[in-house]
Amino acid sequence: MRLGKFRVKRTLLGLASTVLILSVVKYYTADNDHLGLSDNFRFDRRLVGDLAGNVLAGDAMMKNLNERTNDTQLKEHFNVTNFRKERDEEAASEMSEHEDDMEDEEEDTHARKPEVEPSERLFLTDIRERSNLLRQQCQKLKNQIERVNVIRSPPEGLIINEKHKLLYCVVPKAACSSWKEFFFQIGGFAGDQSLRQKKRKLVLEYLDHLSYQDRAKVYPKLYKFIFVRHPFIRLLSAYRDKIAPNGSYERLHAKYDTRSHYFWRNRIGLDIVSAYHGRSVANRMKTNHDEYSITFLEFVRYLVEHSEHPATEDRHWNPMYKLCRPCDIKYQFIANFETIETDSVFIRRLVRTDLPEKNKHATNSSNLDFALSYYRDIPKDLMSKLYERYRYDFELFGYNPKPFL
Repeated sequence: MRLGKFRVKRTLLGLASTVLILSVVKYYTADNDHLGLSDNFRFDRRLVGDLAGNVLAGDAMMKNLNERTNDTQLKEHFNVTNFRKERDEEAASEMSEHEDDMEDEEEDTHARKPEVEPSERLFLTDIRERSNLLRQQCQKLKNQIERVNVIRSPPEGLIINEKHKLLYCVVPKAACSSWKEFFFQIGGFAGDQSLRQKKRKLVLEYLDHLSYQDRAKVYPKLYKFIFVRHPFIRLLSAYRDKIAPNGSYERLHAKYDTRSHYFWRNRIGLDIVSAYHGRSVANRMKTNHDEYSITFLEFVRYLVEHSEHPATEDRHWNPMYKLCRPCDIKYQFIANFETIETDSVFIRRLVRTDLPEKNKHATNSSNLDFALSYYRDIPKDLMSKLYERYRYDFELFGYNPKPFL
């Protein structure tokens, strides 16, 4: 008889717990609907299980969590710890199917976390929308964009860190120097001044430096992210840094490296001068450095009209989709240069380290009015051709070309 009563009580307790769990689900769903996020968030079943376990066990931490919502440090640790766990679980599941699963949809790495601030919810929604847009556009353009097997033929600019399980695709003129420095620091080289005298590429680890066997082993475990930028503003930044007379690059290298001071003039600048002003003018500018002059219009014309020249495919102005293969690599986080402050914090949380230092090659070209002042001199037919060069970047990453066209 006592055993029967115990079973009845246990059954009633189980029913009560189920009702409580369903109430929690209903609460979160209602909250999602209120914010207009129900289509963008997938409720995490593991969270339901965790909540049920904590309720039944009387876990004090979960019981008091609402009372401690002002403790930002606690929330940050709680959310990021769960995120790291999900990241590792996803990597483990991907190990056995990384080659056959290149075109499948990635698992949701940004599942909803308990007690997330509204601003964080909107941030997670934003990065979810970026990933969704990329997947949709890749499917739409699957017969137009060349595809590659990243394990067999990885792009050159994929920096990895096995300790922190990170992969970052280098996009020049999208804060890449700062992120190289970031990987330099988390790699344990920050205190070695002798290494700073060498090129970071000789120190940092790149995916294509590994053997095929090592790539196949390491690649599925990595959390993959990329920083992208408005294609036309990125192009302007490249011009002002590398091509413009006395640009950021020349000002920086003039102080300590005379050999590379005029590197970009010799690589492409004098060919542009020769194409539009003649070889004699280019030869004169080569010896008389003060006469060197290339307008942004001439640079744009050369990229469009002389695509056969290898320098027109340089990484600094090559389309981002060619550099980072976003339809072949499952980037869990597509960060925007335009929101670099908040997006960088997200990466910092994953590895618990400081933000990268400010880029010394920064050109401050991101002000829209400032950028438009350069593009106003470019004829519309040339702008249309320039758009075609970067069209996939606009479509894949959701940038708007209209203000420039």
